[in-house]
Amino acid sequence: MLTMNMNIQTLDLTVGPLCYRLLAHDDWAVDLLDRIRATIDIGVGTDKNRKQIHLLRHPLSDLAIEQIGAELLPKELAACVDETLPTSGWHCSGHEILHQLWRHPSSEHLFWTEGRENNPKPFRFHLPWQIILEDILQIGGLIMHGGLAVRGKDGCLFTAPPGGGKSTALSNPSKDWQVLADDAALIWPESNDRFMASSLPTWSVLIGDDCKPRQIAAWSLSRQVPVSAIMLLEKANDIRLTWPPAIEAAYPLYRACSEYPAVILSRWNLRSKIFHNSCALARAVPVWRLELPRNANIWPFINEQIDHRHAAY
Repeated sequence: MLTMNMNIQTLDLTVGPLCYRLLAHDDWAVDLLDRIRATIDIGVGTDKNRKQIHLLRHPLSDLAIEQIGAELLPKELAACVDETLPTSGWHCSGHEILHQLWRHPSSEHLFWTEGRENNPKPFRFHLPWQIILEDILQIGGLIMHGGLAVRGKDGCLFTAPPGGGKSTALSNPSKDWQVLADDAALIWPESNDRFMASSLPTWSVLIGDDCKPRQIAAWSLSRQVPVSAIMLLEKANDIRLTWPPAIEAAYPLYRACSEYPAVILSRWNLRSKIFHNSCALARAVPVWRLELPRNANIWPFINEQIDHRHAAY
């Protein structure tokens, strides 16, 4: 049964270049907003082009699945909006045990509803992942499974295969570097030759009971930093840096942008778009392959390479 909250609560959420206004229509949605507020720095953002997302508990049922197939918006969702909505042509996406996104190409209203299970545990909070993923891909961006660190105006992305040394490297930054994210980052083009990035929450912290990594005071999803370089980390006996050509760097970037759980859980066929955007990223941003032994201090080495690149340009 739907328990409506007559006093609609709102939360403005800025994630990189994406701005949303979340409207909670029932107690389930209010609790969801409270969880987001308690865990991340939601940022300020701008009201320009801010999408409105209506949240309410409407768990998937056999009837709801039939409505998805018929591209019909459930009447409980339509009742949240005091205006006439299209009667057909609604697309529902998402993962059935997490949440659903209902949207229509000619409507400014989006609906974010509960999945088939009631608040699956041990999820600490949810973000509108499907909306974020679709919107960032649309503007040429990506969700990367990797770390993000910044020194001054230089942002550096770090990605590696399992056991490749990413977590170890990011757990011991030098004092002139700040780690903004150790697990995921949002990336998007600002121009043809410049990409920006912002942090996303650590997935294992999102679903577990552990504290956030000590070097990350809060995930500031709205903070945007220019990407000066991308490090492909690999385990080795000695530190060695190479510069793979864009065509060679595209695949490990594609892999890193395909393996974050929020991307894997999507039911959309997004592979071609992710690959296209990964190739554009590889062409625009210097990609370095850094081989390193366990517990190596790579930060002075990275500083030297970035400073050398600045001097060259």
